[in-house]
Amino acid sequence: MNHPLRIWLPDDGSVSASPEAEIKASFDACIAAKKLAPGTVSEYKTTERKLITWVRALRPSMPRGFWAFFRETPLSDFLAWVRENSTGENRSRSQNKASQNLHAVMAWLERKQPPCESWRAPLFPDKAPDSNAAQKVTLALEEVGRLYLAAGELRDPPAWPRSSCGPFNHQWQAAIVLMVTYGLDTGSVWLFGRSRSALRWSQVYWHPRPPSKRGDLPQDAPGWLVYKRQKVSENLRGDQTPMERPMSRQVAWQLRRLAANRPDFHRLDLVFRPPVGTHGQRPPEIFRRLCTQCAIHQGLDLRNGNPVTWDLKKLRKTCGTWHERTERGAAAAVLGHMPEGGSKVTSKHYLDPAPLAARAILATEYPPEFPV
Repeated sequence: MNHPLRIWLPDDGSVSASPEAEIKASFDACIAAKKLAPGTVSEYKTTERKLITWVRALRPSMPRGFWAFFRETPLSDFLAWVRENSTGENRSRSQNKASQNLHAVMAWLERKQPPCESWRAPLFPDKAPDSNAAQKVTLALEEVGRLYLAAGELRDPPAWPRSSCGPFNHQWQAAIVLMVTYGLDTGSVWLFGRSRSALRWSQVYWHPRPPSKRGDLPQDAPGWLVYKRQKVSENLRGDQTPMERPMSRQVAWQLRRLAANRPDFHRLDLVFRPPVGTHGQRPPEIFRRLCTQCAIHQGLDLRNGNPVTWDLKKLRKTCGTWHERTERGAAAAVLGHMPEGGSKVTSKHYLDPAPLAARAILATEYPPEFPV
C-alpha cells in the first residue's frame, strides 16, 4: 500500500505537488508519526522553514518533485546555505542540526514508501566541526560567588508582588544555588515558555529521610527534592521515574528563606514565581546582565574577536563539572543522564545513580558567599 504522500518522483515522470507543499506535508507527517517532544518539534519546523526558503530561490530550476530534485542537487549546497545564513554564535551547530533533522525525515519517508528503482538517496556530508576552543564551558567557583553577591543587589521589578513572594533578589540567589547544585534546566525552575515541570512546594520535603524510604540513601539530609527534568517530563515516551535528591545545607537555607517569605503558600504553589513582564525581565536577560556586571565573559568569538557573554544554560554544565570533580561519574547521575561505563543494558537496568548523586550533592564544595 502506497503512502498517501506523493513524495517520490513517479516512474512515469509526472509532475508532483509544489516543492513547498511536499516539504511541509513530509515534515508534518514525520512529526506526527514519531510523537516528538515539543522542543524537537520546534527544531524540525525550523529546518522545514529553512528548506522552504532555500527551495524558493531555486524554484525556476525545479520542474519536478522536490525530493526527486536531490538526484541532481548535492545536499551539501543546502547545508552550506544554512551555515552562511545562520545568525547564531555557532554556525556549525545550525548546519549539523539541519542535516540531522533532514536526514531523519528522509529516512522515515523512505521506510514508509520505498522510492522508485532509479532513486538515489543523497549523500549527507560529514558533521561540521563544532569547536569553541577559545570559550570556557564552566564557571569558576569564585565567579559563581560573584554572581551570587550580584544577584543579592537586584531590585524588585515594578510589578513584583513582594508581599506574597518576598524580595526578588532572594528568589534569584536561591535559583543560582539550586541550578549549580542539581543542574536544573531553566524550565525546571521558572514556569514560562513550554515549561511544564517547574519546581513546586509539594516536591520539597523537610524530613531527613528520603521520601521513598530507601535504606541505601542518606538518612540525615537537611531535606529532599523530588523532581523531573524538563525535557524528560515533557517527552512522550512514557512515565519517567522522578529524581530523588537530598538537599545540601546551602540549598536548605535558601528554600527555608523563601518559605519564610511566603507563610501562607499552598503546597501546589510554584517555588519560584514566573518572570514578570517581557522587557528585560526574562531569566536569560537578567543572567546576562549579572554576568556583565561581574565582568564574567565566556571568551572571545573566533569570528570577530568580540567577547561572548554567558547564557543561563551554562550553569548546568558548571554543575556537572563540580560534581565530576567531587566523584567520578557523579555528573551523569546528578544531571539525570545515563551513567557512564558498561554496556547500555547494564547502565539502564542495573546501575542506580541515586546513591552516587546523593553522596556527590552532600559533598559538593560551595563558594564562601553561600550562607548555611
